[in-house]
Amino acid sequence: MFTEFDGFCRKNVSPDTKSNLPVCPHYNLIEICSKFSNTDLKVLSERGRFCGQKVKYEDTLGPLCGHKGETFIPATACLQIRDQITEMLYWAKKDITAPDENTLKTLETEKDSVKKETLLQKSLKHTKEYNRKQIILDQWRNAVYDISEIPPESHPKEEPHFKPRKIEDLTDNEVIETVEKFLNGLENHITGRGTNIREGYISLSFGAKHCKQTPTFEQFGEFS
Repeated sequence: MFTEFDGFCRKNVSPDTKSNLPVCPHYNLIEICSKFSNTDLKVLSERGRFCGQKVKYEDTLGPLCGHKGETFIPATACLQIRDQITEMLYWAKKDITAPDENTLKTLETEKDSVKKETLLQKSLKHTKEYNRKQIILDQWRNAVYDISEIPPESHPKEEPHFKPRKIEDLTDNEVIETVEKFLNGLENHITGRGTNIREGYISLSFGAKHCKQTPTFEQFGEFS
């Protein structure tokens, strides 16, 4: 077991990392899924935090119960990506329409300062949530197009069976459905489903459920 100075114990590495540690067996799928999340695999690999365990020292021994020693908590790119995509899906599928002119007109004509402040805060919240949704969909649309579509300028003339598409042709539903398929693949073949409080689901798994090389939760030291 090798614990780095910053409190992280590496277990698996990405294919391009020079190391004697095992290479992640699921890297290709994880790399594709990372395009839908805010996880930069290159940065994680360079910092040695692609796959391993956070190491924390605890000193909580007491008269009733406790632990004195090191705790190793799984921290992997695949779990991080899964949780990020799950959160982003919530916002991407949220029923939020674009702010309309009627709201602005109502704000302009409202004389009561208290009501106007309430309307303004409601409008700002709505706009913020709408923008958040659009940013996610734009990011995903670019990723889905790069992964699965043939742009018109690259379409070979001798291949009439494949219809080239522009990025604008991808609908929101197509984009969301594609991301969901990759997330399902990530969950079914590597990570397992993660905790989702909004859906009332609690995962009891600390590591990647379907990965034989996953880091696990471990504790060493004294217990009471």
